[in-house]
Amino acid sequence: MAGRLPVDPSVRNPVERGVPLSWARLLRDFAIAAGAAVAITFVAYWALNGLGNPYDLQAYYNVNLADPFRQQDIGPGAFLYTPPFALFAAVIHLLPFALVVTAWRLGQTASLLLLAGPFAVIAIFTYPVASELNLGNVNLFIALAVVAGFRWPAVWSFVLITKPSCGVGLLWFAVRRDWQALRTALAVTAGFVAVSLVLIPGAWAGYFDLLLHPAPTLDGMPVLWLRLPVAVAVVVVGALRNWRPAVVIAVWLGLPIWHPVSPSILVGVAAFFWQGPLVDTAAKTGEAGRPWRSSDFSRFRRRNSSPPPTPTQPS
Repeated sequence: MAGRLPVDPSVRNPVERGVPLSWARLLRDFAIAAGAAVAITFVAYWALNGLGNPYDLQAYYNVNLADPFRQQDIGPGAFLYTPPFALFAAVIHLLPFALVVTAWRLGQTASLLLLAGPFAVIAIFTYPVASELNLGNVNLFIALAVVAGFRWPAVWSFVLITKPSCGVGLLWFAVRRDWQALRTALAVTAGFVAVSLVLIPGAWAGYFDLLLHPAPTLDGMPVLWLRLPVAVAVVVVGALRNWRPAVVIAVWLGLPIWHPVSPSILVGVAAFFWQGPLVDTAAKTGEAGRPWRSSDFSRFRRRNSSPPPTPTQPS
């Protein structure tokens, strides 16, 4: 058609490709903007009216590096994370608490928009997500790290230094034999652990003592040891079927303690449905590998069990 720009399929941006914006694209962008406006309104309201109830963030902010695990229950002010995260918490303590709370919530808002995109305007009104923003927990950041971890495995270290049981999601890389990604995630985490061993070696004794206390049951919710086998099954099946949202679900199942706000981590599933900017290119283009089939094992077994070919003598 005369006057129409040629379409270049190699260019991902539809405007640059010469493809006009569709109504679906405009509605999507409007929904994202609406979600951002609502979330920022919440954050601004809390900032101007006594900061709301940043219960969890208060525990991070007030951590005592000399004895971070002095209180080993889930009561007010308890710090239940690893020594490397305690070092991070000690750094944010150098800033005014009101500034930390507002910046933290804005970071949570950005995470929500990157993950849920057009669904954020709905998610923000659910109890788990709204409460997550108010309390200042790390679940939205964990979801962000899990989704981004397919592209940048190093960010899995954040998951491991906050809620290590959520590292069950790393089984994805093991099942799919992506050893480079698994090594990267573990190596970066080991670096953070090494720094904490040098700076606060005594904190690790308190942390291991904390691990000896079984995770409690809250409001009749199942404890970790009942959920963890299910999480393993979910991530293994997801890896075999090449279904990335299974990792987010497994990480949610692997949370050390289930609270009413814990489902907020599931907003990470939405990222794969609207193909947000964090989703790796291979998943978007369908080049991430086909699902595993039982015949794969048969071929692998035949290839590794067949005798080597007998060398022929030159005639």
